[in-house]
Amino acid sequence: MNAFRFSLIVVVVAGTLPLRAADTNGLAAGSQPGQSSPAAATGAADDKAIDLAMDKFESTLKAGDYSYMFEVMYTPILDAGGGKEKAMVLAKTIGTTMKEHQVVVVSWKAAKPYHYIAGNSRTYVVIPYTQMMTMAGKTLKETGCQFGIKTADAGWQFVNGASLSAAILEQFFPDFPTTVNIPPMQRNQVPGL
Repeated sequence: MNAFRFSLIVVVVAGTLPLRAADTNGLAAGSQPGQSSPAAATGAADDKAIDLAMDKFESTLKAGDYSYMFEVMYTPILDAGGGKEKAMVLAKTIGTTMKEHQVVVVSWKAAKPYHYIAGNSRTYVVIPYTQMMTMAGKTLKETGCQFGIKTADAGWQFVNGASLSAAILEQFFPDFPTTVNIPPMQRNQVPGL
């Protein structure tokens, strides 16, 4: 499976189905989101646009609709995975698979502050999130991040941080500072629930 297709699959299902996450080896260790990077020029308008996207992301995930994540996906990655039409078919398949595996998203919440990072030609943002879900009667808690990209030509677009291997960062985001670590996704069963 090529890196683009694998990345697309991970973006969609990271945090929901028990699939392997993309390799994050090679990212700078020991740094925090936004650390050792020039602060990006952002403002209330950026926060508001991201808030709206994350609110809709939450509501569609809770409703079992996986199409929105493709609507706001970073276009070059979406195109590398086969394009929007193919992604919409995949969104339906994901919904069916989630039902078959008895996966229900109970909550998905983005957490502030958002961590803005300046690249040479793009502005990035790391958006921490916490997701609670049930899978075949077990309650799971996941923490991870959405990775936002803004260029001069487009508003904010996103990919799941779990899909960002060193190769994907180098290919699609060569101006992303190598000193910034993307937090890994973590998933744990919640005892007693």
